[in-house]
Amino acid sequence: MPSKPQSPPQAAPTTPRNTARAAARTPGRPRMPFDRILLAALEIVDEQGADALTLRALAQRLGSSTATLYRHVDNRADLLAHVVERVLGEVVLDEELLATAEWATACGHLATSLFDAIARHPNAAPLLSAAVPTGPHAMAFRERCLAILLAHGFTPANARTLTAALARFVVGFALQLGGSTEQQDADRTAGDRLRHADPAHYPAISRTAAEATVPLTEEFALGLDLLLRGMRDLEAEHCEDR
Repeated sequence: MPSKPQSPPQAAPTTPRNTARAAARTPGRPRMPFDRILLAALEIVDEQGADALTLRALAQRLGSSTATLYRHVDNRADLLAHVVERVLGEVVLDEELLATAEWATACGHLATSLFDAIARHPNAAPLLSAAVPTGPHAMAFRERCLAILLAHGFTPANARTLTAALARFVVGFALQLGGSTEQQDADRTAGDRLRHADPAHYPAISRTAAEATVPLTEEFALGLDLLLRGMRDLEAEHCEDR
């Protein structure tokens, strides 16, 4: 007797559970590259300042949602730390110089290279002063400076103190690179007051007021030289004590 043909299988009834499973299997949007996120975040900082960088503002810049950002960062503080790392990743070092130069020249090169990287993103400077960066680039930079000082006979305590002093010196000057239009106007007003100070009350200010204002980069170079000279004196004292 011929077998009875089988009817095709019936589709499972649509239920909320089945719909949820189908949605879970449906591929969503491609995962957004983290480099793209950081580039957009740094653009906001460059254009509007660090305070303007929020997860919502960044999502709007990317045409995305904050949920997408939370796949990469835990919160705003985490995002800001990554932006700092992005800036520190732009530090360009002369490896040959670092390998052959005496310690003061090497440390000066490290400090200048750090300053130059921050100068390309002056609005990011407050982020470096707000917290001690501990990302891979920050750790590598700190390790480099400490290793140079230790290799030339500085004590661990002095090496740590001087490395921190160099970093604070650089960031302190970098903080003056940015500034709003209001701050720039305030600086010009202050300069006018200094130039027109009453010599009867402020003879020293009046005597020096005619001197041209030194560009910030020149002040940085002079201050760095003085700091390195002090480090040399400290090393010399340490060698005499041994």
